[in-house]
Amino acid sequence: MISKNLKYYRLKNNLSIQALAEIIHVSPDVLAEYESGAQRPSMDVIRALAAALHIKVSDLLARWDSGLTITYGQFWSYEDWMDGLLGESGTNLTN
Repeated sequence: MISKNLKYYRLKNNLSIQALAEIIHVSPDVLAEYESGAQRPSMDVIRALAAALHIKVSDLLARWDSGLTITYGQFWSYEDWMDGLLGESGTNLTN
């Protein structure tokens, strides 16, 4: 699950692949392979990624819903997210 978590936190930090690659001293192609899941980073690289993204190593290793897709510009505040789930009335819109 590192690939989705890596992309999520990179975008959340408003970093391009190029910028993050420069911070952790890997090529942008290698970082793109980490995000796509084509290559797995070593623990040293995972630690460097976590430090660069200001998160814990466990955040990169956490499991997410396998159907989750992340696209640029989809970060909401918690309040906006809850409003979307519950609606303004506070009742769940899926029921």
